[in-house]
Amino acid sequence: MSANRPPSLLYFHQKGGTGKSTLAMASSLAAAGAGLPTLLIDGDNQGTSSQWWSQWSQQWPELPMDVRGQRLDTIPAFIQQLSPAWKLCIIDAPPTLNKELLEVMHHVDGLIIPTRPSPADLWALEPLCALLEGDPHLAHLTSRLVINQYDEEPLESITTMLPCQLEQSIAPIAKSTALVEMFMGKPLPTPLTTALLELLSPWVSPS
Repeated sequence: MSANRPPSLLYFHQKGGTGKSTLAMASSLAAAGAGLPTLLIDGDNQGTSSQWWSQWSQQWPELPMDVRGQRLDTIPAFIQQLSPAWKLCIIDAPPTLNKELLEVMHHVDGLIIPTRPSPADLWALEPLCALLEGDPHLAHLTSRLVINQYDEEPLESITTMLPCQLEQSIAPIAKSTALVEMFMGKPLPTPLTTALLELLSPWVSPS
């Protein structure tokens, strides 16, 4: 990470339905609410983050946050030029492991992998694990797995199915109506905010 730009975190899982975009949006809200000016880059063709912000940004006029749509192939150059006024950049990536995404991974500081507590989600990480272990240009990357949409599943037995060693966030993100309500412009509850800030803690600290 350059001293002249904020840490950039890529939210990625190549399987759909893991809650990746939702978690990127919620993490951005939590960080901005904690006093960290946060830019959320929507690099997913579905445009969920951009649509949500366009609909509800007026609910938080004082929040130091913005959401910008950006083509995946333009993101590496874009984040290199980010103003130091931003304290965090979160990138909502499409669920496709291709050369454009790999180039983004070469330029970001962290990789957050939202994964539901299900064997299918864990098995789908095998290509990503192979890439993380085999590409020397990703040696700088801090990768963190977060169990998302957690509903009291037996985590220890499920995470033994991981195809590689990944650091895991301390607190899983519980399945919650709060994330549905966020899509309706509602604020995040304190317990969820706390869990999200813990997820981000290797890269940023609230002011």
